[in-house]
Amino acid sequence: MRIKILPVVAAGLALVSMHARGAGFDGSKPMLCALMEQTECAPHGECIRGSVKDIGLPTFVTLDVANQRLVEKSDREDVRSTPVDSRRIIDGKLIVQGGEFGRAWGVVINIESGDMSAAITGDGVVFAVFGSCTHL
Repeated sequence: MRIKILPVVAAGLALVSMHARGAGFDGSKPMLCALMEQTECAPHGECIRGSVKDIGLPTFVTLDVANQRLVEKSDREDVRSTPVDSRRIIDGKLIVQGGEFGRAWGVVINIESGDMSAAITGDGVVFAVFGSCTHL
């Protein structure tokens, strides 16, 4: 039974992927981004890899560039948000930045694939976060 289901699932994923590519991740539509893994680095080069939960980040965030908000999601409810200060498209990447509470953040999203990389910087620490986005 499992073997018969795999081709259907694979075909479905391919269609979703093709639809996402055609839509483009340019910030014109709100996106749901899954934060998958992170690396925390201190000034002397000590880095620790782990889950986003290890550093208190949510698993999902909504990036709504048009309304200039990055919103943490928890059990499908908005928990907290931070303002988006800037948005640019450079070399096929959507670059979004903001900051508050003495920290700066930046997100880079591949317009074709929705793959994302982010950095959160604070006083003496940098977090590199990796994940993927899809349209809401």
